Amino acid sequence: MHRRILVTFFAIAILFHAVQSFAQSQQVFPAVDDTWTVGLNSTTLKGDDVELSICPLAGYWIYLKFDLNVPSTSVVLDAELQMTRVSGSRPNEISLYRVDSNAWAEETLNGQNRPEPRNPDPTTALVAGATSEGGLDSWTSEELLLAVRDALEGDGVISLMVREDPDESIDVRDYNSKEATVPGIQKPILVLTTIAIPNETIASRWQVEDIGFGVKPAFEFDSTGGLHVMSMTETPGGYVKLLSAPGLAGPWSETTLDIGYFYGPGDVAVHGDEVHVAWHDHDEQNATHAVLADGGSSVTLYNIDHPGHDGWDNALAFSKDGTLHQSATYPIGFGASNSLEYGTFDGSAWDFRIVPRSGAFMYGLATTIATDRMNRPHIAYCSADDWTLAGELNYATMGESGWQLETVAGSGLRGRFPSIATDHWDRPHIAWMDIDLADVNTVHVMYGVKNGDEWEIEQIDTLDDAFLAFDGARESVSLVLDSNWRPHIAYGDETRIRYATRVSGNWAIEEVLRANADLYNGQVDLELDGEENPTIVFWQRGFATEPKIRGVSASPSPGAWMIH
Repeated sequence: MHRRILVTFFAIAILFHAVQSFAQSQQVFPAVDDTWTVGLNSTTLKGDDVELSICPLAGYWIYLKFDLNVPSTSVVLDAELQMTRVSGSRPNEISLYRVDSNAWAEETLNGQNRPEPRNPDPTTALVAGATSEGGLDSWTSEELLLAVRDALEGDGVISLMVREDPDESIDVRDYNSKEATVPGIQKPILVLTTIAIPNETIASRWQVEDIGFGVKPAFEFDSTGGLHVMSMTETPGGYVKLLSAPGLAGPWSETTLDIGYFYGPGDVAVHGDEVHVAWHDHDEQNATHAVLADGGSSVTLYNIDHPGHDGWDNALAFSKDGTLHQSATYPIGFGASNSLEYGTFDGSAWDFRIVPRSGAFMYGLATTIATDRMNRPHIAYCSADDWTLAGELNYATMGESGWQLETVAGSGLRGRFPSIATDHWDRPHIAWMDIDLADVNTVHVMYGVKNGDEWEIEQIDTLDDAFLAFDGARESVSLVLDSNWRPHIAYGDETRIRYATRVSGNWAIEEVLRANADLYNGQVDLELDGEENPTIVFWQRGFATEPKIRGVSASPSPGAWMIH
C-alpha cells in the first residue's frame, strides 16, 4: 500500500513539473473531407450533405479526413475528435476507427468503394463510445493519440470512420458536416494539445548523439574506447539495461539486466573484459550489482542483502588490486541512524556495512567514491535530510584505525551532488554544488582539493535553473582528472550543460548545450577517452514519450571558453 502511494506521488510530481516547464497550446483542425455512406453496397454520394448520419442496421457510416499541420518542433500530448449532434441519442454507443488509406474524397466515396477497414471488428476501435455535453460529442483515447502521432510521422493526414457497432435496431444519429450553413455551429474538428520542444544550441566542437531511452544514466569507457551506458525506468515493471557501442555514434546494442521496480542513479565500472553495473532494487529494498562478461553474453546478478531499505545512490570504483568498492545510502526516511554505506566485492560475494558516525541523511543527493595507490576508499557525501535544508559536504576515508570523517564545507546548503577523484599523491579532489541561500533554484559549482590538512576551496560557476526534486537533479556534477592530474568537471541544470577545466591556472568554462526552456534533468556523467577528449552522457525530458538518454563528445580543437 505504501509503495503504491509513493509511486503515485512521484508520478504527480513529474507531471506537474512538466506542465510548469513547457507551455501547452491547442490546435484545431477542421475536416478537409467528410461524407457518409447510405448502405454498404450503395453508390449514392453524400459529400455535399449538411448533415452526417449514423445507423447500425442501415449501414450509415461517417468518414472524416484531417490535414494536420503540426510543426516538427512540437509534440502532441492529446487528441480529441469533436462533432455536434443535431438529432438522436446514446452517443456512448458510437465508436471511432482509423481508416488505412487517405486516397478517398468526399465527392466520390460511397458504400461500394469505401476504404479499409471495410467492416472493422469492434475490438479495433480507437475509441469505444463518445462523451457528450450539450449536443457536442467527443472521442479521445491513448489509441487516438498514437494514431495521430503515427500520421504525423508520415504525410500528416489522418482519416477516421465513425459508426455504431451493429445491433438489432434502427437508430439514426445526425451530426453537422463541414457544409453546415447554420451560423456559429461547430463542424467536425480534431483538437490537438501540443507542447513546443525547446530550441537547443550545441557548441561547435561538440557532437551530440541519441543513445536510447531511460533515466539517470551512468557510463564508462572500456580499454578499446567502447562506451557502456546504464539505462533504466523507475516504475513497477520497469527495466535496467546496459547500452553498449564502439563509439558515441553507435551502433548501440542492448542487454536487459533485470525487470522490476528500480531506482537510480547507479554506476558503471569496467575492469578488464567485465562491465559492472549498480542500482537500487525497490522490490528487494537493496542494492543490486550486475556483472557482464564475454561481451555481455554472460550476466550475473548479485542482490546485496543488508538490513533496512538501503542501497540507494550507488557509486563504484576499482582499486589497483582489482577489488570493487561501492558507496551507497541508507536513507533517514527509512529509519537509518547512520546513512553512509560501504562495500567491497571480491569477485564472488559482497561485504557491505554501515560507516559508523556518518550521520543520518536523505537519498538523492549522491554518494561518490574513489580509491588511491594504497587501495583505500575515499567517499564524499552530503549530510542534508531534505533537498533544500541545511547540510554539509562530508568526506570519509579508511585509515589504519578505521574510518576517519571530516567536514569539507559546512554552514549552509552545502555539498549537493559531490563527485570525487584522487591524484598521484593520493589527494582527494571534490566538485559539488552549494544552494544559494536567497534562491533555491540558483546553485554555485564548487571545487576543492585537500593539500596536507587543509581544503583549498573555490567557486567555479553559478547556474540559475536548478530543480532539486526526485524527478529533477541527481548527480548534477561529474569530476575526472586527466593524466596530468588536472580537474575536468561537467555540470548542468534545467537549461544548460557546461564543461570546465583549468587553463593556465584559471577555470575555462564551455557551454556545451543550451535550451530556451527546461529541457534537461540536471544529471551528467563525464569521462575522458583514451586521448583525454571529454564525453558527457545525460538525459532529457521525454515530453509525452519515454525520456531520452543522449551523449555529447568534444573534438580536441578549442571551444568558446569563458575564463573565470
